[in-house]
Amino acid sequence: MAAPHPQPLLVLDDVEAVYGGSILALRGISLNVPANGIVALLGANGAGKTTVLRSISGLLSWHRGRVSRGRIAYDGADIAGLGGAALVRRGIAQVMEGRRIFGELTIEENLRMGAFTRRDGAETRRTLDQVLEQFPILRERFAQPAGYLSGGQQQMLAIGRAMMARPRLLLLDEPSLGLAPIIVKQIREVIRHIAAGGVSVMLVEQNADMALSLADYGYILESGRIALEGPGPVLKENPMIRELYLGIVGAQEAEIASSGEGRR
Repeated sequence: MAAPHPQPLLVLDDVEAVYGGSILALRGISLNVPANGIVALLGANGAGKTTVLRSISGLLSWHRGRVSRGRIAYDGADIAGLGGAALVRRGIAQVMEGRRIFGELTIEENLRMGAFTRRDGAETRRTLDQVLEQFPILRERFAQPAGYLSGGQQQMLAIGRAMMARPRLLLLDEPSLGLAPIIVKQIREVIRHIAAGGVSVMLVEQNADMALSLADYGYILESGRIALEGPGPVLKENPMIRELYLGIVGAQEAEIASSGEGRR
């Protein structure tokens, strides 16, 4: 199938990545992330999803890994080998799995940490106001330690902290992990709002239903390779995806169809 956008913001071309000099984690990955779009990256545990994000965000070396072959280009420039801070300055921000907030610091301090590469004081304050407008609970508890937030509120803080860097590309690693369904819906709307504001999003998820309901385009990873790709709505209706990732098989499919839920 065609790439999701003729002039993508991010391009991975035949990328291989290894850990410890010998463990091959990515085996020739090629994918695109369009400007102002959402791309989903799906796969089982160990498929290589987080390694893809580490390769993009400059964190692979922190885990004794390296890109051993291929090209990673962002906005037309090769970024393979750049450190995390340099990539944040260029407009790439990541929300890691598990949120990784600073529990002993206040919500304000956590958010300001996200702007550590910025020197534009007035613009940074404007970004902070925008983040607090999007997440009112963070404004209400602005001076409280972040460790007292619920899991869903911590995820909102982690996303808000990333947005403080004013990214053009946001990498999200399992943002729905461990959250109640009602909170997952809120996070989904947050992601949709961020993309509508002009930020490209790469969404790594095991919640395929949530990811493919948002994604313009999706990639399925298996054992470090791309096994399947296509527009999000097409992948969501693919029988293999529905069985492996959405848990819908046989009689369930017929029941959904007869109930009318499949047409909503």
